[in-house]
Amino acid sequence: FTFEVYKFIGDYHGFVPFIGPSLSYEKFSVTDVNQINFTTIHNFRGLKPGLTFGWDIRPNRIQSWYLRTNLRWFPNLNIDTHDGKKINLDQLEVNFIEFVFFPSKLF
Repeated sequence: FTFEVYKFIGDYHGFVPFIGPSLSYEKFSVTDVNQINFTTIHNFRGLKPGLTFGWDIRPNRIQSWYLRTNLRWFPNLNIDTHDGKKINLDQLEVNFIEFVFFPSKLF
């Protein structure tokens, strides 16, 4: 689950960039198996901060639809192991083209 807040930076003839912070609840489980079949399970559950940014393509402000591209970046998303090492799970999520539709603007 992710909570996002973003601010539109401007409107450049239909190209509308935005950026803002996000807070995500992450739940990970990693199974580590070594060469002698010894298995260790590492778990992480908790909140991690991130960054959301992207842009909208709006033909005009009154249309009932637009296209959105957004990226979500969660840096320092690590799982600490029992022996003091870290498993790096940093991620960049890319949603290239989303179709956003507002039925209330049709009527």
